Amino acid sequence: MLAAASFAASIWHLPVDPDDVFYLAPYRFWELLIGALIALRPARALEGSAFAFLGLGLIAGAVLLYDDKTLFPGLAALAPTLGAALAINGAREGMAAAPSSPPAPSSSSARSPTRSISCTGR
Repeated sequence: MLAAASFAASIWHLPVDPDDVFYLAPYRFWELLIGALIALRPARALEGSAFAFLGLGLIAGAVLLYDDKTLFPGLAALAPTLGAALAINGAREGMAAAPSSPPAPSSSSARSPTRSISCTGR
């Protein structure tokens, strides 16, 4: 309900004051909430490369089709926001867009001594 209220407020207030809608959190809260929902509870039904590429397509469409006359964020933010959510949620290991964990340290770097640097100026 909070996301819907924030989204509706951003659409309603955008023609009145675009700067407020762009910079103030109550109007952009719906975007943050979509990201939080994906991070906390990924939608298993929307996993896979088709959804990831659909999301990337929505982002690319916004990049290519929006211009300086596009009222943003408001309704225009829906495509790139949902695109990012689909790309993040749909990505799986082995895909180019999939998140990966950092590599484990190699045994040689784990054994190398560290040096401390003194900042006393002497």
